[in-house]
Amino acid sequence: MSHHNRMQINSLNNIRVLYGRYAIVFDTNGVYRVVSLVRLPARELQPNDAQCGRSYSFDERGTGYKTNFGQRSLKNMAADRGQAPNDVQLRFLTERGVVTVINDVKMSSVGRGSLDGLPTPINNRLLDSGIGGWIIGNVTTLGLDFSSHPKVHHSRAEAVSELGRLAKEFAGTEFVLFKADMAAVANSVHTKTFQ
Repeated sequence: MSHHNRMQINSLNNIRVLYGRYAIVFDTNGVYRVVSLVRLPARELQPNDAQCGRSYSFDERGTGYKTNFGQRSLKNMAADRGQAPNDVQLRFLTERGVVTVINDVKMSSVGRGSLDGLPTPINNRLLDSGIGGWIIGNVTTLGLDFSSHPKVHHSRAEAVSELGRLAKEFAGTEFVLFKADMAAVANSVHTKTFQ
């Protein structure tokens, strides 16, 4: 199988971008794959053959030094440092046929990034430093799913109202309301509990 084959994923949540340079893609075969966003068009890096599974060598932060990353490292990097792709990165990955979403039925029926209606200004996506906020997700056959840039509601009443609107607009889709209760910063001992 060529490393240039299309990647199939179950959800947009299976794409995580590192420092705007590389996308780690968890495909439907359960393999973490790496796509370069450094030069266009986006393309999968040449994987290294290894007895312990597929690995990739790349310059994660653009320092000029390549490091080899195995599947466990890629999984941890995606979880710890990976960010949801922005609209431009997502377009490069999907429009050019590098990545295809095949099972994201609930999200595709609602529309990516539109769980909370039309796109909202960025200040509606930030947690309040005192109270946190409420975020709406939906239940899919694969589990919970959230917009890559969910709207943060700053009052429970506002969030409950939006939850009802979504349930009516997208009949048959189950939506769930979550309260951001606490925030923590990686590599820090500082945590903050919201009121």
